[in-house]
Amino acid sequence: NPRIKPDLLRILIDLDSFDRASQLLATLPMNERLEVPYADLEVELRVRQRASRAGDVDAEALKLAVESAPSDLGKRLDLAAKLTVVGEDREALEQYLEVMKRNRSFQEDAGRKGLVELFQLLGDSNPLVAEYRRRMAALLY
Repeated sequence: NPRIKPDLLRILIDLDSFDRASQLLATLPMNERLEVPYADLEVELRVRQRASRAGDVDAEALKLAVESAPSDLGKRLDLAAKLTVVGEDREALEQYLEVMKRNRSFQEDAGRKGLVELFQLLGDSNPLVAEYRRRMAALLY
């Protein structure tokens, strides 16, 4: 039943069943995947996968790791993903922006892509989105 697929996808993501969620997404035609709610769920899946790759390390431990090695952009991305998952959106946006400032080409522009993904999750009406879009644009141009 196509009407339950978004709910099933949400459940799989919430259960950290990322492989099954990815498989379900792969069964959808591309035009459906680009529409709400699938596009948002796909972004959330990527963020949650990124956060899980950081392992059992919590956001506080990652903050300390970033403070002790500020140039470790991989740790910054891990921290941004963990912060996104726990709802610390401003701090997550700051980490993505910092990655973008330090090295635009790092992991194929992961800082900018992370910002754009979080913008999508937060929605256009969120004031953080307008603020960080301006800051991102200032870096880009």
